[in-house]
Amino acid sequence: MHFGNAENLIDQSSVANMVAGLLDRGTDKMTRQQISDRFTQLKAQVSFSGGPTGVSVSMLTDRDHLSDTLALVTEILRHPSFPESEFKQLQAAAIASIEQERTDPQAIAGNALSRHFNHYPKGDVRYSPTFDESEENIKAVTLDKIQKFYHDFYGANHGEVAVVGDFDPVKIKAVLNQGLDQWVSQSSYEVVLNTYVAPVAFKDVLNTPDKANAIFIMAPALKVANTIFGGGFLSSRLATRIRQKEGISYGVGSFLRLNNLTKNSTLGAYAIYAPQNLARLENAFQEETDKALKDGFSETEIKEAKQSLLQSAALGRAQDDGLAELLTKLLFDNHDMTYVDKLEKETQQVSVNDVNAAFRKWVTPASFAEVMAGDFNKHPAK
Repeated sequence: MHFGNAENLIDQSSVANMVAGLLDRGTDKMTRQQISDRFTQLKAQVSFSGGPTGVSVSMLTDRDHLSDTLALVTEILRHPSFPESEFKQLQAAAIASIEQERTDPQAIAGNALSRHFNHYPKGDVRYSPTFDESEENIKAVTLDKIQKFYHDFYGANHGEVAVVGDFDPVKIKAVLNQGLDQWVSQSSYEVVLNTYVAPVAFKDVLNTPDKANAIFIMAPALKVANTIFGGGFLSSRLATRIRQKEGISYGVGSFLRLNNLTKNSTLGAYAIYAPQNLARLENAFQEETDKALKDGFSETEIKEAKQSLLQSAALGRAQDDGLAELLTKLLFDNHDMTYVDKLEKETQQVSVNDVNAAFRKWVTPASFAEVMAGDFNKHPAK
């Protein structure tokens, strides 16, 4: 389900996160334990997640229990009780999590990078807060604010449902209609987009005492994927050089986040390493980047990467949960499976020149943002 817009969600992020976290902790008729016991009886695995712009539910059960599981899920969505004891417990856990993140290299690096790319004002749903701001925001959440957010924003008039497996469509639609009928959000809705801003070069070294490992991240804004460079895990160039050949990092790779709704996509790379190896890591990463930009990727690499991507996509669709997730995303983006077929055909037709031209166009070292976080007291970053 989706709700809210950039204007009516101002200063609502922390409240919204806690609303989603409290949904299955009690209803008007059931306690948290009773809900858990009932899902066990139904042989169902159910999870609720969400934030300021929406909430999602993932379910896994069999045909015989699907209708009852779905009915219970709609009851939880429509009639949460928000018990005070559960609220205090969740609030305390959220604060404790932030305290752990304050000294965690990965969390520190991620926060610094997010804040570097942030161009929205404090209070905006897309704003990246500091750890102090996050803690202050969580402490400011009250039960009254939670109940008000739920009343003002929750509703089923914007959303998608995907069901995969052995089930009766007519019966499932009837359960959904009965459970969600006339449940309408009281607030206007519009997709909140994170607009693109040209990247600016950035480098920061953040000290985290007493942490054996450090984290290295770079993230220029991109549109084009390059599985060969780092997304192929052990078979990628980054893993082959930095993990297998140099032995610098046991966790290294790249990630791609494509945005289908606005021209704002991201390619990032990461490595977990011992702080004393920072200079070697930076040198290896720079050399692999320069080599890819200068010499490009071979026909064999590109052929194997295309096969890997297509096989991975097919494997994901072969799993019920993976297919359901894909279908809900397609519905949200106003596409169907023909769109997936089109993308896969385009992937098969990609040439060596296409891949190398794309990498050279979008990977610009001068715009890289770099963050290193770790214990550099004994081995200062150089």
